[in-house]
Amino acid sequence: MTSLSIRGSAVIEGARHVPFAFCLLVYFLPSIIGHQTRSFGGVFVLNLLLGWTVIGWIAALMWACVDEVRVPVFAWLPDTGPILLVLQRAPVVNRQTE
Repeated sequence: MTSLSIRGSAVIEGARHVPFAFCLLVYFLPSIIGHQTRSFGGVFVLNLLLGWTVIGWIAALMWACVDEVRVPVFAWLPDTGPILLVLQRAPVVNRQTE
């Protein structure tokens, strides 16, 4: 009976972290959305430093949604096969036209 109560309390202790994890997910949502954009670093810094304000969070979210997406560039090398390269100056795709 003792081992059952220890397991039950461990589950309850673990469940206490779920709201905290959910709040972190919502807080960093602009960074998660904009992780493939050209200015991900700026979105992340804005979200990290000013995301606690509603205006900073909304600005980071808008920047993440409006910015252009980096398109991966594939290169074929004869010895190794296909290699994925993500370049800073890769062609961009505008999300609004898709």
